[in-house]
Amino acid sequence: MNFGHGRHHWVAKQKKSAIVFIESKESKNLSIKTISQIPIEIPILTLETDNEDECGILQLIIKSFFLVDKLGEIAGIDPGKPGVPEFGRKLYNLSFEKTLTQMMRINN
Repeated sequence: MNFGHGRHHWVAKQKKSAIVFIESKESKNLSIKTISQIPIEIPILTLETDNEDECGILQLIIKSFFLVDKLGEIAGIDPGKPGVPEFGRKLYNLSFEKTLTQMMRINN
């Protein structure tokens, strides 16, 4: 779980936040401990699997896809094609190799 890596700041400051836990049998104890620390007013949804193998992982991925699809439907957007702002396109198209090459020239 990565919730403790700063996500709590977002949830504390954004009034329309919720938390989705994705858990297997192996992670259930950690989920319970984490959930017990979340303020009661923050909505929590848990996606679970009883499968302990790769099928469980696939089951959770599929469940998360259905959740995102439903949330997109409610919000009136297609999560697969949400639209990208111009600065997002520029960020996406940055050339990592070109930037790395330029950085190496500067440092040499």
